[in-house]
Amino acid sequence: MIGLVVILSLALAGCALFQDHSDQTSEKTVQTAKTAVTAVSTVHTTDYYGRWVSDSPQVALYLSANQKMAYFQSGQKTITGKYSLKTSKNETATLTQIKFGNAELSLANATSMTLTHNDTTIKLTKDTSWSPHNGEISTDAKVALKSSSLAPAFRETNN
Repeated sequence: MIGLVVILSLALAGCALFQDHSDQTSEKTVQTAKTAVTAVSTVHTTDYYGRWVSDSPQVALYLSANQKMAYFQSGQKTITGKYSLKTSKNETATLTQIKFGNAELSLANATSMTLTHNDTTIKLTKDTSWSPHNGEISTDAKVALKSSSLAPAFRETNN
């Protein structure tokens, strides 16, 4: 009898050792991938296309995708015609137009640009509601320089 009890005890102990643990959960450590953020470091000619405005001084600069330009400035004659743009590696471009001459354009970000022309520097804001591909270029200086048209749909805020 004692032999039978010992055999049953060993059998039960053996079953306990080889018990199926598949229904139990276990914790696993998962190593996350390293993340990296890279900034866009290349400026393209197309980044300069658009309607750029300033309310002080009153300026509106249109640069269309098909190389048409219009420059309106309060108290100055409107300049229109074909233009060329040559970009450089430091986020600047040279704008050339026969009547306008050369001007340096410097992008601060996607919606802020500085125009330097004839020793005058003007900070311009991009009007993101105007399309350089199919937006209409104003032909009337009074319309282009109206206060409401110099307030683009997007305003940069400094926080």
